[in-house]
Amino acid sequence: MSGILNCRSSATDIANGVRSGCFSAADVCSTFVSRIKERESTVRAWAYFCESEALERARCLDTAIGEGKNPGPLSGVPVGIKDVFDTTDMPTECGSRMLTGRRTDTDASIVNVLRKKGAVLIGKTTTSEFGMNHHTMTRNPLDAERSVGASSSGSAAAVIDRMVPLAIGTQHTASSVIPASYCGAFAMKPTFGLFDMTGANILSSDLAQLSLFANSVSDLRYFFTALHAPNLSAVLADGPAVTENAAGSPAAVIALLPGQWDNVDPAIAERYVDWLDTNAITKEDSPKIFGSAVEAAWNIISANIAEQHAKRPEAQLELARPEFRRVMKTGLGMSAQQYIASRRKRDEIRHEIDRLLAAAEFIVTMSAPDEAPALTSPLKIGSVAVPWSLAGVPVVSLPLLRGPQGLPVGIQIVAKHNRDLALLDFAQHLMDRNSS
Repeated sequence: MSGILNCRSSATDIANGVRSGCFSAADVCSTFVSRIKERESTVRAWAYFCESEALERARCLDTAIGEGKNPGPLSGVPVGIKDVFDTTDMPTECGSRMLTGRRTDTDASIVNVLRKKGAVLIGKTTTSEFGMNHHTMTRNPLDAERSVGASSSGSAAAVIDRMVPLAIGTQHTASSVIPASYCGAFAMKPTFGLFDMTGANILSSDLAQLSLFANSVSDLRYFFTALHAPNLSAVLADGPAVTENAAGSPAAVIALLPGQWDNVDPAIAERYVDWLDTNAITKEDSPKIFGSAVEAAWNIISANIAEQHAKRPEAQLELARPEFRRVMKTGLGMSAQQYIASRRKRDEIRHEIDRLLAAAEFIVTMSAPDEAPALTSPLKIGSVAVPWSLAGVPVVSLPLLRGPQGLPVGIQIVAKHNRDLALLDFAQHLMDRNSS
C-alpha cells in the first residue's frame, strides 16, 4: 500500500489506509472533491454533487475509527451512484424532467449496503432518461467532443477521470459495458440476482442488473467482494479460474466473431481479430440467433415501460424525451403474442449461451461496436452486449484495444452463472498477459 494519497490512489489502498490511520477519510474525501471541482465543468459527470454531506460522512467515519470501530471494507472510499438508485439524502431523477426534484424516504438496497460497508457517497452520476439510448450531458474525459455512451455514462466517466475510485451503474442491455469501452474504464456486470435491485429504476425485473466501475481489475474484485461478502460461497462453488494450456494460451476459452452484429465498425472488428490471434484464442462464428437479441430485449423493455409509465398525466409525459415516448408507444402497441414471442426468443438465446459455456469456461467478445462517437453522431445499439444481458451471465469489460482514433475499445469476457470470481481471475490474467 502506498502512503501517498491522491486522486489516482486505488480503492483498495484508500480503504486500507483509512482503516489503518495512514490517512483520514476526510482527507480522502477532500482530495476527490477537489478533483470534481477541477474537472466537472468539462466532463459533466454529476447529476447531483453533495460535497458537504460527503465531508460530514467522512468525518463521522474518522470519529468511528478513532473509537476503535471498523466501519467496513469500503471505509472512506468515495463512490459515485448512478442517478437511478433511490437515496434519502439526494434527489433521484433517472435523467428525466418528469422526475425533477424527486425524493424518497428509503435508500435503494445497494445504497444501504454501500453505507453499511463504510463508503462515502459523493453524489449521483448522470444517466440517459430511464436508460434510453441517447447521449447524456456527460463528455468523454479522453476527448470532450466525444460521447461516453448512454445510460451509465456518468459513472464510467467519473471513474476514468479520477473523480471517484469506484461507481455503480445498471445494465438491462449494454448500459455499462459500452460507456466503459468508450472511455477505458473497467466494468463488471455480476451474475443476475446476486444483488438486490430494490429501489432502482427497473425497466424489466428479469433484466435489471447492477454494474460496477473501477480503474483496475483488482479494484473491481475488491468492490465486488466487499459488497457481496456475506454470500460469496455462491460464487466460489466451482473452484478457481482457468489455467494456461501447454501452448501458453488460456484453456477452454473461445472468442466469438462479430458476424451476427452488422453494426460493428469494420476497423474495430479487424483490431479485435488481430488481438485474438496475438493471444492465440480460438475463434468461432457468433450464433445466428444472437442477431435477434436486440429486438427481443427492447420488446420486453418496451412492454414493461408502457405498463409502468402509461398512466402518467399527459402534461408530465410531454416532458419526456422523444426516445422515451417512442419506446413507450412501441410497448403500448405490442400484442400479447409479440411479447410472448420475444420472451421465447430470449429463452432460446439463453439456451444457446448455456451450450457455448458448456464447451468453454469463458467467452471473449467485443464490448462495443465502435470507439467513442462524436457527440454529433447517433449512438449505436449495443448489440454485442445484449445476448449476455438477456442470459444474466456475468461479464467484465477490459480496455484492451485501441480504435483508429486512438481511443479505447473494450474486450468483453463472459463466464457461467456464479463464476464471478473466476471471471475476475481470468480478467486479471488477460491484463497481465497484455501488459508488456
